[in-house]
Amino acid sequence: MKGYVVAEVSLTANDEAWHGRKFPTMEMSDQLMATLQTLPVMADPNFDLKEVRAGIVAKMNERFGAEAFYQAVLARLEFLSVADIEKTRNPEIYRVKSTSIAKQPA
Repeated sequence: MKGYVVAEVSLTANDEAWHGRKFPTMEMSDQLMATLQTLPVMADPNFDLKEVRAGIVAKMNERFGAEAFYQAVLARLEFLSVADIEKTRNPEIYRVKSTSIAKQPA
């Protein structure tokens, strides 16, 4: 594993197709996660956000057999490498300063 992708995705759906949907929301969430996993990694030199958004819409419509979705907004898309995560585990590199409120004068 090279890292993790953290994504916050909003899909805009056609009202008629959405209300007539035959798929549960949980299945849609699972499919969205599976779709994100098949898209290019952000570290890939060919990574193109416009293409990623179009790919999400196309794959979701293909999966559910309807033109229900027509826009994807990526409010958050971050790639955390294993090295980034390891840094948070090493107290010498990643220091978190905390102050105990119990020792503060009243």
